[in-house]
Amino acid sequence: MPPFWKTFWFQSLATLLGVVSVGALGYVGYKQRVKTIEARNRELEAKVREATQELRKKNEEIQKQKDELEEKIVTLLQALNTQKLFRWRYCPKKSI
Repeated sequence: MPPFWKTFWFQSLATLLGVVSVGALGYVGYKQRVKTIEARNRELEAKVREATQELRKKNEEIQKQKDELEEKIVTLLQALNTQKLFRWRYCPKKSI
């Protein structure tokens, strides 16, 4: 009778154990990689949310400044038109 490590059953079990071990290590590595990627995605999503909030705030500020400038332009144009109308009505043209 051969030693137990040379028997068919022992070699089959050892091979099966090796295959299962390699598969288990591969699965653990895969799960760890997925966990790392998901953590990185959460970090990136938080950064995107923060940047989006900042952009919205700046956009609101710019829109407010734009509205204020438009109001000033309208006021200035109205004043200019009033001044031109006054000159046209009340200031005679000088003839040379």
